[in-house]
Amino acid sequence: SGKHSSSCSDRTTMKELELSSEELGLALQYSPTPGVPQLVSFLNSLQQREHAKDLNVNIANSNIKNSREENNYLPSQPSPEWNYDVSVTVGSQDGLCKAFEMLLDPFSQDDELFVESPTYPGALGFLRPYGCKLIPVPIDEHGIQPEQLSKLLQESSSSHSSSYPFGENDQQKRKKRRVLYTIPTAQNPSGSTLSNDRRIAIYHLARKYDLIILEDDPYYFLHPNRQCIPSFLSIDHNLGDGRVLRFDSVSKLLSSGMRLGFVTGPPTLVNQLNLHTQTTNLHASGISQLLAYKLLDYWGLDGFDDHAASTATFYNNRGNVLLSAAHQNLSPDLAEWNIPEAGMFLWIKILNGIHDTKTLVEEKAVDAGVLFVPGQSFCPLNEPSSYVRASYSTASDEDMNVAMERLAALIRT
Repeated sequence: SGKHSSSCSDRTTMKELELSSEELGLALQYSPTPGVPQLVSFLNSLQQREHAKDLNVNIANSNIKNSREENNYLPSQPSPEWNYDVSVTVGSQDGLCKAFEMLLDPFSQDDELFVESPTYPGALGFLRPYGCKLIPVPIDEHGIQPEQLSKLLQESSSSHSSSYPFGENDQQKRKKRRVLYTIPTAQNPSGSTLSNDRRIAIYHLARKYDLIILEDDPYYFLHPNRQCIPSFLSIDHNLGDGRVLRFDSVSKLLSSGMRLGFVTGPPTLVNQLNLHTQTTNLHASGISQLLAYKLLDYWGLDGFDDHAASTATFYNNRGNVLLSAAHQNLSPDLAEWNIPEAGMFLWIKILNGIHDTKTLVEEKAVDAGVLFVPGQSFCPLNEPSSYVRASYSTASDEDMNVAMERLAALIRT
């Protein structure tokens, strides 16, 4: 799984933090729906530093270079205006599911959700029973293919009005909403990171076809070169459209058990999410929020960067161990894969005539004492897949080598 490893914490630098009686009282009481103010303020400062940068975007020509070609086009200073709100959620998935409910009508096949194929099964677990129209968008080792997305958008019905569903008597006015759900950095399950040129091209399509972009980016801080990657939120900040909702998580950096995420976006959209939260869970855990704030406040932004860098290095090293085990055990006739830039997963295509890995994983692999996730779990339309996902976040070196040995044996049988 994508479980955060407790081994990535440097215990020699750990510090005991205490809540004052006043802070404990705050943690044990109701808090504002967007979150404990101190935490919201810190997260807003973090997001502004990360994403409020002048990219000098030429949206017509899509001329931002790929991060592999040039890493220094981003300036060090943020742009002066920041017109986004931050709201703390019960894990990133809480905010994500509320956004789906806010933007998509399950009783109408007019609304369309364009979703990467493959994609995060946690989102599919909500979307499939929810019943909205899913349109799979192919990805490769560099993420969504803009040409394929453009083709799908052209093929969809041209009859639609504004994507923003918050006007008076809006249900009578609107015809269609188009939404793009994407995991642009270290995508789950493929590990692909959307290239910079493609990010600009996709945003250009979002403008042309009036898409709202749901940017689910839990692995962003695990990317070793994140400062060279323009987020969709940063592109939106430069162009002022207000069409991006960004979802971040502390699960991969601090603790998944804290169940804290945060959504950043234009006030109109974030306020609607807050109204949803007010009628469901009211707010995220006050205790979790105060614990997170105390740690982040102790670190400061520079200390947070140090922790993110060490965590990214830890997972990069774990990934190299799994890649080495795969190279040693899986010959080219058995499997193939792309090298992920960051994250926790290796997306392996099984060869040797195997087109559906469901039986291989759920029966043969289980009997052999090894755990993978079949590719079908990540397919929006639940179609068979020749892929499996391997996770390297918590497995030991020995376990990863044994897993690849056993996978090779299973493919041969």
